[in-house]
Amino acid sequence: MQGRRVFNLIIIDIEIYSFRDKVYIVHEALVDTGAGFCAVTKHLSEALDLPLMGEKIHLWQARDPLGLEKTQLRLRYNDNVYDVVGVIIDIPPEFRRSIKAGEECTRPKDQHPLSKRIILGENFLRMLPEDERKNLIGFGY
Repeated sequence: MQGRRVFNLIIIDIEIYSFRDKVYIVHEALVDTGAGFCAVTKHLSEALDLPLMGEKIHLWQARDPLGLEKTQLRLRYNDNVYDVVGVIIDIPPEFRRSIKAGEECTRPKDQHPLSKRIILGENFLRMLPEDERKNLIGFGY
């Protein structure tokens, strides 16, 4: 019988540059070694006034292609600055909160995991120095 590796969810704090306020803001991030790109929600993108790159990228999710707008992210992690391409995901407002008491709803009870987080994908992880990447995710990459 073939074994499988199961990894714990890695959540870190990272600083995202706000092009609106010209400051870095600490934000929670999911480290996703299976994601090709970093991802932010549309509401966070708008709040930070992230620059749009004027093009979409098409990714496959489950059974359908997903067309996502590209944006430029400036991230600061361990005192190093990384400029990385991100994609913008639009999450409807009703999915950005948990279900209210007594509310009838067919969606999950908890809010969407990206409501208050970003995804750090492979394009960011590959920018990290090898020792820092191994320290963060726990294995060679």
